[in-house]
Amino acid sequence: MRLAIESKSPISLEASFTNTGTVAAVHVRVDFFVDGAKVGSGHLARVDPQQSATANYTWIPIGIRDGSHSLEARADLNGNGVIEASAGEVSASSVFVRSAG
Repeated sequence: MRLAIESKSPISLEASFTNTGTVAAVHVRVDFFVDGAKVGSGHLARVDPQQSATANYTWIPIGIRDGSHSLEARADLNGNGVIEASAGEVSASSVFVRSAG
């Protein structure tokens, strides 16, 4: 019997958000997505009006093919229960994953 063990290096995902409102955003969960699938969450303790803050999440890309993948982070900064890209509540990028070895 042969077992395959997949080993990939952790990737630090970071997303910055700017609060364009007039009230501080506090205790905001940031959900991280890779290729549309949620992989984890980070947290913004406080983002004052007209200020920016960064959330982090360490992702281990197990079960994902090598190559380029889309990243997205979503945060409900204004607390209305709706993620609005037009309000700066979505941060998008990409990552390239390659097998070690």
